[in-house]
Amino acid sequence: MALAFSLKKYWEWDFHTTFNSDHDFKNTRVIPNRSINGLAKKCTFGKMKITKDKISRLINEKVVRVGLTKGHNDYQKFVIFSNYRCGSNYLMNLLKSHSNVVCFSEVFYLDQIYWASKIYGGKVNDGRLMIERDKDERSFLENHIYRSYSKNIKAVGFKLHYKDMHRHEMRILKDYLTEHPETKVIHLKRNNHLDRYISTIITDKTNTAVMVDESSYKKKIENMGQLTLDPVICGKEFTWREGEHNTFEQLLTDLNANVLKITYTDLTKENKKTMDEVAKFLNLKPIELSTEQKKQNKKQKKDIIANYAELKTHFKDSEWSYLFNE
Repeated sequence: MALAFSLKKYWEWDFHTTFNSDHDFKNTRVIPNRSINGLAKKCTFGKMKITKDKISRLINEKVVRVGLTKGHNDYQKFVIFSNYRCGSNYLMNLLKSHSNVVCFSEVFYLDQIYWASKIYGGKVNDGRLMIERDKDERSFLENHIYRSYSKNIKAVGFKLHYKDMHRHEMRILKDYLTEHPETKVIHLKRNNHLDRYISTIITDKTNTAVMVDESSYKKKIENMGQLTLDPVICGKEFTWREGEHNTFEQLLTDLNANVLKITYTDLTKENKKTMDEVAKFLNLKPIELSTEQKKQNKKQKKDIIANYAELKTHFKDSEWSYLFNE
């Protein structure tokens, strides 16, 4: 099949400006499939290389959007359900590297829509779309997430954090899973609440949620210095996060949802095995998945927390003593 694309467009590549209209796309000249490999080698977007997969995705998406070929909705719908700082970005990016998957980020975030996809998503600060989203979550999902895609797409999902469920009065999963029980849920948890709490503080202090440039991030960590944590606040944090785990576990049970439970440890320590399980759960062919994202903090807790010994003694005989086992 020949693909509509303009050589000139490749050399001026920009995901935000390429094919600004359906008319623009339909009137580009035709080049053969074999040209994609050569073009991919020459195209970049900032520091990011434009791969054959990205070019194919963009073309396949556009031909469906403008009606040059018929899309489909017969794919596996899924939700990555998690608290923040539990590995959900890592899981999302791994899934995005599968050529048969479309996975969006936090589309129900407070005042923005984080698509994390320049090919399939829209604008982050689209006021009209945010009004539509907050007025009717189910309609938003059907029109913008679980919509029609090219036939090579086998699974489509998005990331949903606990806090966004609270803000939307728990409706997102309750309503949608009740009406669409075929939608699967990957429930990702980080059982060590202290590690998650440390990660949250580091993210705030370094203003870095996802680390790609290791040398730059290392400098930020060095400038941050050690942390001093209040044991009382830590206790409240642990109790709150454990309560969230229990609340949302019960919600998924009550909804009789089809759930795959994985942990941060599974994802980081047994990645290949875990991602093969995720692929099987989503009815996908297991393949080698990759991401440029790297683990942010590689230090031990005692090296990060200035008063670690004090905290360990404080929680020694409590239900949280296991959080200090290294």
